[in-house]
Amino acid sequence: MSQGHSGVEMRERKASGVCDTSGSEEDVEADESVTAVNDENRAPTKSPTRVNAVIERSRRSLVGMEQWASRGFAQTGILESIRVENFMCHRLFEFKFGPNVNIVNGNNGSGKSAIVAALQLGLGASAKQTERGRSTSDCIMHGESYAMIQIRIRNRPPAAGFVDNRYRPEVFGDAVVIEKRISRDGANSLKFLDSKNRKIQGIERPKDELVRLLDHFNIQVDNPVSILTQQRSKQFLTLGKPTDFYRFFMTSTHLDTWLRDIDDAETYARQMSERIRQKESLVPEIEKGLQKLRDRFEASQEMVGLRDRIEHLKNLYAWTHIAELEDELTSKWAAIDADREKLARFQLDLSRLRETLESRQRNASTKNTEIDSFQEAVNEKQRQLKDIQESVRTSKRELAQLTLSIQSAKKLMDSALKQVESLERGAEEEKRKFHDLDNERVAMQASLNGLLAEQEGTRAALKELENDERQAEIQLVRFHREIEEIERHIYSIEGRTRNLNVELKDLRGMTGNDVRRFGSQVALLLDSIRANESRFHHQPVGPIGQYLKVKDGKWCRAIQSCLRANLLGTFIVHDSHDERILRELSNNTARMITTRVDAPRYQVGNSAKPEGMLTILDAIVISESSIFNALLDHGEIERNVLVDSRSEFERIAYEEDIQNLKAVWLPDGAHGYSKFGSRVFRAGRKETLVLQEDFSASIREKEEELQGSTNELDQTKRKKRAIEHERESFCNSRTSKRRARESLRNQDRAKSEEIRRIQIQLEAEARFDATEWETRIASSKQEFTLRNEEREGLEQSEAMLKEKLHALEGEKTKIKEAGTEVALKMQAVADEWTEAQKELKEVSAQLKTLETRIGDMEGKIGRFILEAQEFDSAIVQNETENAKKLCPERLERAPSSASHVKAEFMGLEKRLQQHRDLNHGLSLEDIERSYLEAKRKKDLNDRDMSSCKDFLLRVQHGNIARRKRWKLCRKLLQKNASDWFAHFMAKRRNEGSLNFDNDAGELSLSVKMAHHRNGNGELELTTDLRSLSGGERSFTTLAFMLALGEIESLSLRIMDEFDVFMDEAHRRASYETLIDVAKGMRDRQFIFITPLELPRIALGAGEAIKVQKLNPPERNPAAQTRLDEFMNGSR
Repeated sequence: MSQGHSGVEMRERKASGVCDTSGSEEDVEADESVTAVNDENRAPTKSPTRVNAVIERSRRSLVGMEQWASRGFAQTGILESIRVENFMCHRLFEFKFGPNVNIVNGNNGSGKSAIVAALQLGLGASAKQTERGRSTSDCIMHGESYAMIQIRIRNRPPAAGFVDNRYRPEVFGDAVVIEKRISRDGANSLKFLDSKNRKIQGIERPKDELVRLLDHFNIQVDNPVSILTQQRSKQFLTLGKPTDFYRFFMTSTHLDTWLRDIDDAETYARQMSERIRQKESLVPEIEKGLQKLRDRFEASQEMVGLRDRIEHLKNLYAWTHIAELEDELTSKWAAIDADREKLARFQLDLSRLRETLESRQRNASTKNTEIDSFQEAVNEKQRQLKDIQESVRTSKRELAQLTLSIQSAKKLMDSALKQVESLERGAEEEKRKFHDLDNERVAMQASLNGLLAEQEGTRAALKELENDERQAEIQLVRFHREIEEIERHIYSIEGRTRNLNVELKDLRGMTGNDVRRFGSQVALLLDSIRANESRFHHQPVGPIGQYLKVKDGKWCRAIQSCLRANLLGTFIVHDSHDERILRELSNNTARMITTRVDAPRYQVGNSAKPEGMLTILDAIVISESSIFNALLDHGEIERNVLVDSRSEFERIAYEEDIQNLKAVWLPDGAHGYSKFGSRVFRAGRKETLVLQEDFSASIREKEEELQGSTNELDQTKRKKRAIEHERESFCNSRTSKRRARESLRNQDRAKSEEIRRIQIQLEAEARFDATEWETRIASSKQEFTLRNEEREGLEQSEAMLKEKLHALEGEKTKIKEAGTEVALKMQAVADEWTEAQKELKEVSAQLKTLETRIGDMEGKIGRFILEAQEFDSAIVQNETENAKKLCPERLERAPSSASHVKAEFMGLEKRLQQHRDLNHGLSLEDIERSYLEAKRKKDLNDRDMSSCKDFLLRVQHGNIARRKRWKLCRKLLQKNASDWFAHFMAKRRNEGSLNFDNDAGELSLSVKMAHHRNGNGELELTTDLRSLSGGERSFTTLAFMLALGEIESLSLRIMDEFDVFMDEAHRRASYETLIDVAKGMRDRQFIFITPLELPRIALGAGEAIKVQKLNPPERNPAAQTRLDEFMNGSR
């Protein structure tokens, strides 16, 4: 990137694609040349990124199977499961894959190939590539409106010592879930889920995300070597022509795509060469026309002096006319000044009258205030009088009611007394009737009465104890809640104290170690980087915060909040090689940004920043160019603005029209921005400032905060102990009251039993019941006593009410006398106020007359000023602007008048027009302009032709380099394919090789089968596969297929019905070979699908091989939800 690019342009280029740096500088130049040709001709081209990866993989030599077997199962890039709904024959189906070898067996119609089709569609293939229909809606189960495919791809962390190949683990976690929904109306959808089946937000283009995922794990859905469908398997196994094998080899390795791109680039180069030749043929004609314009231009220079004289006279006329207008304007302003002096005298008189008026108004206001105070006093006395009168009326009504109540009470007393006398006579009569009662029954009754009295006292005491116990329980609950709240508060304070101790310890450690601010392990990591410096292409730069210096300390918190602590502790690495080394040294804990360390510093123009505002880029000093570039790319420091005040913050942050503004930050770390019409505000976080240079103030602040937290903790604990002591006292009191309550309850039960026994014994004999008579007599006596007490209370209330009524009457008389006195004083002040109002009206009338005269004078002056201003703006200023356009510098006034100067330059213009007529109406400017424009176009065309020729030369050299590189790649791939083919043929003691004829576009397979020997006992060479049996030919093509898969280093291979043309012996041999190869490549995943019964072979124990058999799905609404899974041990 050149230094002319800004940080914004850099981010756009990074987002547009990934640069391939695996080739030489000449190759890179060739790629850039082809890109430029495409831009020139608006013709798209494909970037062979996968082919570049194939080149790198093709450089590896064959690795022994023992080395492959020593590796564990793949942790990334393999399928974990697939789940479908309403897809082809499956209503609801879930299939879980093993990590290495998967053999899926089932009869025709069981849905085996539907699994392959679902994998293809879910991973981005078209319906045509699945060979199951013309559109994706054809795969929806009959009678349903939609189908759903969910694929789960493993994304786990690697074992120790292995490269981390996970795809965006911070987003997806341990698995990437792809969910595709197919609708009959064509509204298909694609979304991504994480390992916990939560939807991933922020993916604007899911298809592009899917392409990046497949490229990352090298899953090639459109490559028949990766996914061999049922139809392609039949076609592949029946290949017989060398040209078919050669074409299959070119397609599977993407060499044909790369070659077409090279041919397209050469075609564009030829088209550019032809356009350059056509432009060169037009050069003589252009030069001839330019010569004619040059001759006309030289001839027109003779009239330049005349034109200059005319221009001078026009300028002189303009400024002379301006001077005459200015004289007229000066006379107008002189008349206005005279009127202004007269107006000033009127205004002086007006000021004097206003002072007099204000004095009169103050006097009237004072009187008015006094009247209001007197009026308020009168109103207050009237309110008091009204209240007393109301109290008198109320008291009289109450007195009347008391008199009636006393009379009623006396009547009730007489009635109660008569009733008592009557009941006593009745009781005496009854006693005489039962004179034969014995002394024992009388004693029992006396005992019963005593027990009843004792029981009543016991129950009253028991009720009081129960009430006390309930109050104690309520108090204990309150104590319990207070203690819980205090314990929560203590826990919070202790946590804050621990955090403060840790922060204080970190701050004290930072004072002696500058890099410890950005992480506890940063210093050790820097030592490791220096010790392993020779292993890096470029030594990593970091941490980022070490290279920053804040110009003004008040912005430290805002800048740290914007850049975040994880970015300040990040290292800059040059390429992926340096990234792997640094991950190894840091045990995969270091945060890194991969970008060129030696890249020049970006040039940030004013157009990339908010205009006229202080940004973070302006507030910091960055010593390293790579750090500067990284902060522009990842921190966007040129778009984050710093402000001091809250008002300025709200004005800028929520203004949507400000260009290049991302967020606005306050010194305390708070920030805000406007998004989709919504105002967003985030408060600042209180954290340790790692960007400050002096930590002593922060240490003192933390120590004071820690001391305050410790004191608060001690006070809270003391409060807790006091409450607990008080709670313990209440518990002891409650226990003693509970014991007393139980004792009283036992006494009450014993008395109740005794009472019940005596009552039963008394009721068993006929006796005189004096209790009822005594009760009735006592009730009547009590009624008499109550009525008597009520009468006495009413009489006392009557006497008190009479005294109150007498006091109210006296107070009423006093209030009336005070009100009369206040009313007399108010009348005197009112008379004075009336006189003041009369004087005020007279002064107001004089003031109004003078104001009218001043208003008329101001209106007159205003009209004159307006006329003068209109004359100045509409005539003088317009004419001045016109004169400045002609001649910006003012000229001296001409001796003669403006009309005389005008007549002179008009005569000269007539002479110039005659010369213009001779040049076909063109002015001198037109002649000069046409000549200079033609000369500029000629020079521009010459420069463009030169640059195009240079560019064409670079394109041609680049195409030659790319074709050489393509041939080298083809040679390496062909050699590796032949070696792998021989390796797989040797698995069955056969020999084989691949013979490529690149000129003829043919690929022939030469094999020596183990049981084909000539008369000398040597293996017989076979070059025509048609001479082999069907099983031998199928095994040979299978070995060829495996060889192509290995040079592609595919992590996933699916083969559907690859064994349908084999006999039993070769099927067995093929399976043994496939399983042997697959088990040796434990970091790959193989899925073999067959409708035939599996041959009896030893699969081995463990989870490396998983055999699953599909049952035919039920053709009704019930879904096939589970598989009959079995491992080799169960067979």
